[in-house]
Amino acid sequence: MLTFLKSHNTVYLLLFSVFCSCLIFTRIVIEGNLTFLFLIKNLGLAWLPYLISQFFKITSLTKTKMGIALFFWLLFFPNTIYTITDLEYVFYRPSLKVWFDIIMLFSYAVLSVFLGLASLRNFEVLMLKKYGKMKSTILVIVALQLGSIGVYLGRFKRLNSSDVLTKPKELFLELNEIFSSSLGDSNLYIITIVFTIAMYILYYGVFHFAKNHE
Repeated sequence: MLTFLKSHNTVYLLLFSVFCSCLIFTRIVIEGNLTFLFLIKNLGLAWLPYLISQFFKITSLTKTKMGIALFFWLLFFPNTIYTITDLEYVFYRPSLKVWFDIIMLFSYAVLSVFLGLASLRNFEVLMLKKYGKMKSTILVIVALQLGSIGVYLGRFKRLNSSDVLTKPKELFLELNEIFSSSLGDSNLYIITIVFTIAMYILYYGVFHFAKNHE
């Protein structure tokens, strides 16, 4: 635990979180309302996959425990890339403070995506040990595609990761209805596929571009 807290990545992400939280609370003080308080909750949800992915590094975990960790990681992973869609609030709230809003929402989105990509990297390292380069790359893309579908369900259908635990039966029926009626909806395919490609390009850039750059 102490090693995890002292790691460069964790310290960086914690400091970034403090900065984003300060921006959010400053915005609330400036406006005198709690409009953007939900960003704190969403930031907490974005931290969950990163924290869960630390279990991927524990070699002594049984297959059952590792399977549980993978399930909950994949369940909450969409929350990390979902935050990009919160940039829409800049356009809905034009004001003299619009540049502050842009910096705040952008910083919050970048931090959440970093948390997601860091957890995805832990997932890829685990898959590399088990299946090799090609299969692990495919599994990373599959995880991003499932995450993108989660973003679509969260933004456009207003579903939440916690619904799996709090109301699984209602969620199953709702998902069945959504996908039955969305098979001919090109938006579902366009949004999720483009989101997946964009996230993979960003993921590859973060972990490979700097290393290979001369």
